Amino acid sequence: MVTIAIRTLIIYIALSVVLRILGKRQIGELEISELVSTLLLSELATAAITDTDLPLSYSLLPLLLIMGFELLISDVKNRAPALKRIFEGSPGVIVRRGVLDQKELARLRISLEELLSAFRLQGVSTIEDVYYAILEQNGQLSLILKKEKQPPTIEDLQTKGTEETGIAHALVIDGQIKKEELTFCDKDASWVEAVCRAYGARVADVFLLSLDDAGGLSIILKDEKTKKRGAKG
Repeated sequence: MVTIAIRTLIIYIALSVVLRILGKRQIGELEISELVSTLLLSELATAAITDTDLPLSYSLLPLLLIMGFELLISDVKNRAPALKRIFEGSPGVIVRRGVLDQKELARLRISLEELLSAFRLQGVSTIEDVYYAILEQNGQLSLILKKEKQPPTIEDLQTKGTEETGIAHALVIDGQIKKEELTFCDKDASWVEAVCRAYGARVADVFLLSLDDAGGLSIILKDEKTKKRGAKG
């Protein structure tokens, strides 16, 4: 019993340190690689505790290796957008500007009943109220309601504008131009470069450049905490 207690304490401490370093999120927010790592860590920890004939090193070494692999993969994904898309996939836009994309719904293998159920769970009774519905990489469904269906803010009460702002499309992330978003917003690389020059920066200097459906610009430069907002593009 004492041996099991000591082994359990050692594995508990080791597993807590590994998970803290990896910065694990809630189960519903885990990416595929993170979920695989979590399942493996669980099995390794259980084996070392229940099988006293198994040397602790047989569990501690794989724990360290999995931590190293996960950190390495995360770093590589952040440096190579193409690999990031392979490992994580990309968000699926099911409703875009108020229009249901039936092909995307079929590609994601989501039935209309499942979609309507997900809407109801978020307090939305009909598709007609939705301006954007996006299935994120972690499996969560993000909803942006149409302007007239959104709860009014203080800013809304002070203005009479009803123009749909939709969502902010990330055109540049960490110095990399996102061609798909650029095409959707009917912009090109020259436009992005011109916007960056207006802020006294290059594309490579931009941490995030986004454009919403109403033309509102937002730009954050690398190593800069202050967000700068531009006029409608």
